[in-house]
Amino acid sequence: MAATTSEIDGIVINEVSLNTGAFDTNNDGATTGDSDDEFIELHNTSGSPVDISGWSLWDENALNHLFPAGTIIPAGGYLTVIGGTAGDTPLFSSYQFSSTSTVYYGSSDFVQLYNPTSGEFIRLQVNNDFSTPVTPSGGAAAVQVGTTESAVHDPFASTSAQRSPDGDETWVEGAPTPSATNCFAAGTLIATDTGEVPVESLHIGDEVLTADGRRVPVKWLARQSLPRQVMRLASHLVRIRAGALGDGLPYSDLTVTADHGMILDGHVINASALVNGSTIDWVPMRELPDTFTVYHVETEHHDVILANGAPAETFIDYRDRRAFDNYQPAIFTGGPCAV
Repeated sequence: MAATTSEIDGIVINEVSLNTGAFDTNNDGATTGDSDDEFIELHNTSGSPVDISGWSLWDENALNHLFPAGTIIPAGGYLTVIGGTAGDTPLFSSYQFSSTSTVYYGSSDFVQLYNPTSGEFIRLQVNNDFSTPVTPSGGAAAVQVGTTESAVHDPFASTSAQRSPDGDETWVEGAPTPSATNCFAAGTLIATDTGEVPVESLHIGDEVLTADGRRVPVKWLARQSLPRQVMRLASHLVRIRAGALGDGLPYSDLTVTADHGMILDGHVINASALVNGSTIDWVPMRELPDTFTVYHVETEHHDVILANGAPAETFIDYRDRRAFDNYQPAIFTGGPCAV
């Protein structure tokens, strides 16, 4: 996979939902396709904070939102713009539309991010909108960076269009994950050369077993603490019941984040796409503590390891590692394969 070329100073349009269905992004209790719950997530793929004060978001017709002074996205961080503010509890690292702002409500549209200082803008076509969008204005002459990207999601199925992995050129449809990444929950048992070990107990250098029986060393154990309010309806966490994937796997209940890739018939499938309302379902919000920790295992190459016996992918996206609590820049200055 390749990083997208549609970026301004490392900032990309990373996830969009035009109609969130039952997903309560702004936490106001309304979950019936409320336009207030629509959101746009920006992601900083660079290694430095980026000040986007004065930048603006446009749809196909006009300016939608102007970022105020002091709006900074940290290295590896996210900023989520939501459609409405009435009665909400803001997302972590979020910024909101004002109550008078136009929102991206409808089955299709364009999302455009514009830097008036440089004139650079990036453009995303959502759900095959074939109208001719306006060119952003109000500063330096507009110059598009990269090509117009295209993404699709069902606007009435509680999904979003999202890059996979974050910052990549590939767009997929999945469960909304504003300001979050994909990981294992604590307690997940990972197969190693000496037996199964809870994921949180792994150390760099420990050898884990791949699905094809190889031993590969742990290069990094990523750790991220998440406040419960970020999860909204807990739709970031998916519980896969014992035996739900067939052949008795997983052999005990397995909990992962919505975008974690499980391996089925040789294909990587997001856990959210497997939800069936019974044997695979969302973890209820009431079961979560105020803050909880999730983990991801990195090996030298993108690989398949065993979590509670079930094949699951290892961490791959080095552009996203800065979102984790234990990211240390000095360790990774050599790039994705540095040790």
